[in-house]
Amino acid sequence: MDAKILSCRTITAALTLACSLALTACGGGGGSAPQPVKAKAKRVVAVIHGTAAAPTLAGKPLVVSGPLTANGKAVAASAIQPGKVIRGRATVAASGSITMASADVKIEVLGPIQMIDIAGGTIQVLSQMVKVDALTEIVQAAPDGMPTSLTLKELAVNDVVEVSGFESANGILATRIERLPAGASSEFQLSGAIASLDTTKSTFMIGAQLVDYSHATIHGTLANDAPVEVVGSVTGTTLSATEVSVDSQDAEANNEDVEFDGMVSALDTMAKTFKLGDKTIDYSAVMNAPSLSNGAEVTVQGAVDATNASLVHATDITIEQSHDGSGSADGEVAGKVTAIDTTKNLITVGDTSFWFDNMTVIAKNDSQIMATDIMVGDVVQVKFDDTKPMGGLSYATAIEVETGASATNNAVEGTIKSFNAGANTFVVGGVTVQVTSTTTYETLDKMITQADFFGTDRTGQLVIVGGTETSSNTIAATRIELKSH
Repeated sequence: MDAKILSCRTITAALTLACSLALTACGGGGGSAPQPVKAKAKRVVAVIHGTAAAPTLAGKPLVVSGPLTANGKAVAASAIQPGKVIRGRATVAASGSITMASADVKIEVLGPIQMIDIAGGTIQVLSQMVKVDALTEIVQAAPDGMPTSLTLKELAVNDVVEVSGFESANGILATRIERLPAGASSEFQLSGAIASLDTTKSTFMIGAQLVDYSHATIHGTLANDAPVEVVGSVTGTTLSATEVSVDSQDAEANNEDVEFDGMVSALDTMAKTFKLGDKTIDYSAVMNAPSLSNGAEVTVQGAVDATNASLVHATDITIEQSHDGSGSADGEVAGKVTAIDTTKNLITVGDTSFWFDNMTVIAKNDSQIMATDIMVGDVVQVKFDDTKPMGGLSYATAIEVETGASATNNAVEGTIKSFNAGANTFVVGGVTVQVTSTTTYETLDKMITQADFFGTDRTGQLVIVGGTETSSNTIAATRIELKSH
């Protein structure tokens, strides 16, 4: 496909975080008016969405009022990014905002990509298999603080990436993959449970990765099955640790109220249990439990077992997405729906059409909707796979109806044509791009000047342009980023 229209954010994993206020009963006659009872705090592990400037959980503003860490290390507020997993105790204010007195951003692995399987929707990082689905954020860290949306196809072996997500029996279920600029990180990180601990050789395994901790600073007591966070460098095929910390952030207290968001795995409908990350969820007490399937994204409310901290007794389950879709997308588009046919399963965005099926993830406000809920004129974002054409159309792996400010963002991506250095204009996908005195220019890892950009013939190069639509075929660019050098 020659050109693609993109929105300024990618689809994020769905999350519902509801905390209701209880009202006191009032007596007859002179009884006092009902008064709200203070919301009870609960332990939350959830996926951030919204934007970096206005993060949300379930569409509600997220406020971290105290210390923020990433894998236990102090970080700036900018570490809160869509698709990352945050954990801590949370309450819901009367205004609806969600407040965490302190919070930790969980990083599953940070290191070089060893293998990429686009068709299978997987990558391998520090010997950990990472599964990508239709909801996974894939971005490039950028010098202006505005991450650039990428597809799995644009990643490469040896790229250093930071992966957020949830552990499963088959690897890490990624909610966000962020490619770092070259040289941005000299140390790698890996989280997981210890296996094959050898105190004589000072080694253990995390998944398929061998860790040598003989020269590491140890925080806590190492033992098989203990969750740890490792910092170090790679020597050959070994992760040589400089620091190993037992992860106390994942240690929920017995009987503690919790709310978890994640993907269902190891579903046992007879025993009424499933796995959610490293927790076993018992949903036998849930009244009118929804129909579940492996791969469904759910929000679970409940309490930790009285004696087994890895077991959660659910009191409520909400399905956010009935399936996770395909992670094989190689492009994204965004724009107004100009046609939709739910009989033939076809959707047209601008002048580009796609086909979809019952495995396409369709969402609005981070909740699953039906294709029949999409209307002509809606602004949508589509992730698509060019390798699965039908009738000459690419397959839509995910469709999200945009709302609010996201519905007014404009961006195009594609190859540059009609490059005019004298007029400072070019064409992408039939859209003429004009610049202003405030337009910024960058490559994937550095800022450049207007003279740098227009000083070289950019015809045929891949570019992303964000800006304001001044007519149906013209954009006044606020940001231009080359995706090829």
